[in-house]
Amino acid sequence: HQRYWLDTTAPAGVAPTEDGGFWSAVDTGDPCAVASFLGDDTHALRSSLDVVVPALSAWRSRTRERSALSDLRYEVVWKASAPRVDATRLSGTWLVVGAGADVADALRDGGADVAQVEFAATRDALADRLREAAAGRPVVGVVAEVDGPASALTVLQAAGDTEAAGR
Repeated sequence: HQRYWLDTTAPAGVAPTEDGGFWSAVDTGDPCAVASFLGDDTHALRSSLDVVVPALSAWRSRTRERSALSDLRYEVVWKASAPRVDATRLSGTWLVVGAGADVADALRDGGADVAQVEFAATRDALADRLREAAAGRPVVGVVAEVDGPASALTVLQAAGDTEAAGR
């Protein structure tokens, strides 16, 4: 059983911090509570806090609202995967139709037995070339470089005719 849901590790709301008590006092909107938290209950400080605490409380409320909305947004994050060191090697015979030597070389480098086949415009002619290239070996796959849908159809039909359709 494989789980497909995203894991949510971040708790909702603001994470507790050392200044949590201060922000709790600000959230009440009471300048006296903030002054008590600060340990300075003088009249001068309380009169300054009468102006500052409502502004801080409103700012904090807006920040929390934006944060909550941001948490609801869908976000796509791409992370590079680690290269596979134990990548599976190719095996069996691969027919390469009309493609350049670079494609055949890449398949060979991957461990495949490659037979290159020149493209033929007709289904029957291409099927004959595929049979000849396979030379009785079971064909695992066919790679083709074609000019358009008609050529692609010819390759598919010829491969099917020769049972070289691959898997």
